[in-house]
Amino acid sequence: MTIGRSCFKMARKKKNKSKQSSRRHKRQALGVLLMGVSLIIALAVITHDLRDPVSLQSIGQGVVIHNWFGRLGAVLSYYLMQWTLGYPILILPLILAIYAIQILLDRTFDWFWKTTFALLAWGTLFSVFLAMPAALRTDGAITEYFPSGLIGGWLASKLVIFFGGFGSIALLVIITLTLLILSIRLEVAPILVGFAFLFDKMFHGLKNGLAGLLRRLKQLRLKPEAASPGTLPDQANGEEQKASDEEIPEINLPLARIKEDLTEETPEPESETDDLLDQLTEDTTEDLLDRLEEEKTAGPGIQTDLDSLLAQLEEKEEKEAEQRPRESAQADLNGNEAFDFEVQEEVKDKELDYDRMLKESISRFEFPSTELLSDPPEIESSVTREELKANADLLESRLEEFGVKAKVIRVTAGPVITLYEVQPAPGVKVSSIVSLANDLALAMEARGIRIIAPIPGRAAVGIEIPNRNPQTVYLKPLIRSEKFAASRLELPIALGKTISGESYVDDLSKMPHLLVAGATGAGKSVGINTMLMSLIYAVNPAKVKFVLIDPKRLELSIYEDLKDHYLLYRPDLDEVVITKPKNAVSILNTLVLEMDRRLDWLSTLKARNIAEFNEKVRKMPGQKEGHFRELPYIVVVIDELADLMVVAQKEVEAPIARLAQMARAVGIHLVVATQRPSVDVITGVIKANIPARIAYMVSSKVDSRTILDMNGAEQLLGRGDMLYQAPGSSKPIRLQNPFISTEEIERVIEHIRKQPKMPYYSLPQPGSSSGAGVGSLGDDRDPFYDEARELVIKHRQGSISFLQRRLQIGFSRAARIMDELEKDGIVGPQKGSKPREVLVSIDELKKMRGE
Repeated sequence: MTIGRSCFKMARKKKNKSKQSSRRHKRQALGVLLMGVSLIIALAVITHDLRDPVSLQSIGQGVVIHNWFGRLGAVLSYYLMQWTLGYPILILPLILAIYAIQILLDRTFDWFWKTTFALLAWGTLFSVFLAMPAALRTDGAITEYFPSGLIGGWLASKLVIFFGGFGSIALLVIITLTLLILSIRLEVAPILVGFAFLFDKMFHGLKNGLAGLLRRLKQLRLKPEAASPGTLPDQANGEEQKASDEEIPEINLPLARIKEDLTEETPEPESETDDLLDQLTEDTTEDLLDRLEEEKTAGPGIQTDLDSLLAQLEEKEEKEAEQRPRESAQADLNGNEAFDFEVQEEVKDKELDYDRMLKESISRFEFPSTELLSDPPEIESSVTREELKANADLLESRLEEFGVKAKVIRVTAGPVITLYEVQPAPGVKVSSIVSLANDLALAMEARGIRIIAPIPGRAAVGIEIPNRNPQTVYLKPLIRSEKFAASRLELPIALGKTISGESYVDDLSKMPHLLVAGATGAGKSVGINTMLMSLIYAVNPAKVKFVLIDPKRLELSIYEDLKDHYLLYRPDLDEVVITKPKNAVSILNTLVLEMDRRLDWLSTLKARNIAEFNEKVRKMPGQKEGHFRELPYIVVVIDELADLMVVAQKEVEAPIARLAQMARAVGIHLVVATQRPSVDVITGVIKANIPARIAYMVSSKVDSRTILDMNGAEQLLGRGDMLYQAPGSSKPIRLQNPFISTEEIERVIEHIRKQPKMPYYSLPQPGSSSGAGVGSLGDDRDPFYDEARELVIKHRQGSISFLQRRLQIGFSRAARIMDELEKDGIVGPQKGSKPREVLVSIDELKKMRGE
């Protein structure tokens, strides 16, 4: 029994030893394997060559591979270098080697994880340092990630974009010092003590040098008094003149200290000299030395009393100090007449570097740079101070000739217009000044004068007189202005500059729709281009889409290349920028369906507007992938409404009215422009729902009242001169619209065209299964509707009698079906006894049916 147990114990011990031996050998094998992998990775990265192929497939004969581990080593090193940290990825085999040593020795190093994190931090930091030159050179737009790798390049680009070049370098230095202190326990105090000691040595050396110069200066100044009694004054003066010319150094000392030092008879001790040097200031003695030189060279008869000379110099300086503010306060126009009114100088907007303030945007999309826009010419102010004074005097005299006593109290000079604020005398009626507009224009020899009676919030009447040499406002300064570049508006548009030259930026989402009208050539098309360019520079294509309707076929066709980024269109239509009236009716009906769809979504999530909806969608990522998604703003631009109203007034007016009434909350905004501001184009329904107005130069007061409900637009100058009436304001603001050329627009569009394409934003189609047109949102669709639509489109006959014959129905039912087809944009309006025009092709019908 005992022998059996002992044999069993021995067998168990042998078995345990065998297991331990097996585990030890497995562990050693794993350690050797990891050590070999780390060595392979290190050598592959070290021997990485950019000329090596990065494919494992056969690439033909004669291709030389420089990597030590052949094609596999080239591919491995490429991905490690390009997609991680670049050359600092050598920390990976180092970490693997340390871990392999742990396995081979069968022990755990307490410092392993700490060292690993330190190596990762230093590797990432070195990767950023390697990418920083390229990031600084390209302002953060890095495209190549060698030798830094993707991680270092991405971090370096973000640092340059958000902190700038100097800030990025300073931040990296701070991080490096922090890692040095944490990694090698660097002591900062001895370094600071060393710098302080070095600075102290330099300061004392400079002080001792100045002390020596001061002692030599005192000795030279006191030499005439120490001369022998028998020396003649002329000889002493001559010797002093010679010594001064040869040995006196140039030094700046306080006037009072020089006076005190030169009156001393003996040199002061070195300690007192040090006290004197501690009190040195930046005052100069050049005037004193010049006067001393004149005294010595002039000979006898010239004042030699140093105290009197110094007193005169001090008195002269005090008089000059008192004279300067008096002269600045009495700065006048012609040298003898001072201003008796306040001159409001032109406002100079603070410019920011827009290219370094890019907002959070979609990945890989690069906003266009302001360098693509033209720089304004550097010219001086268009109105001189002499002209302001002369015009103010002339204006007061002309008013007095007409029996109106008034005084100019303020002048605001701008790039195009100068505003003269006139305060009438007691008892003068404002209406008496308003009635003199044409007479004042004749007297002032001006193209047109606009009178603001009175100026809101001020006890004055404004008289706007055009400058003789008006300046052109350019878009680039407005984009770079602080009001635009640092704004937090949803849809900022740079409308122009005010009379005082201040940039004016407003938010389209708060308007919420804009009506633009003016005569031909007044600047409407340029104004629309500046609005579109403002949105392109401020908002990325994931947050805003444009629907462009241009019946003139000339102004907006340049934006067709933006169809993969900013434009919203329907693939079933034969054009991206809408120019045909039937396509315009169809796309407007589509937008009405999109509005209804968005209203349903907002109602489901209990959101009051599109901003709240997008915020709720962002907080529910599970739902975001399903039914809901973030919605972009939609800006609908109609360049010529009058042409559409002539062709199909009812079909166009109905969807525009619905969008203007209800589309604000869902992020759909209208910009409607026309050159014929008459009541049959700008109807009461459209006008009542578009509170924001822009009026360019018009030909009559009637047109001005049609746009703004007041006179004033007929007195504008053209070429971008406009009146902007913001929602809720009683008086319009006069602005000068910025100019942008076709070449600038083409450069910006070419830059955006090269950006990665955006996914297509799908729109519902009128008559499709997703919904019907404007008037077919109910559930009372006629059963014969689909068949009637197919017959009308195939046979190209849109008449009630045709439907009666083919469907064998009565007149009333056929008329109702025809009305439904007209509302859905299938047929046009009725034209007497002629058949209606069919607006939809057979291909479009197939797409509606989903074929």
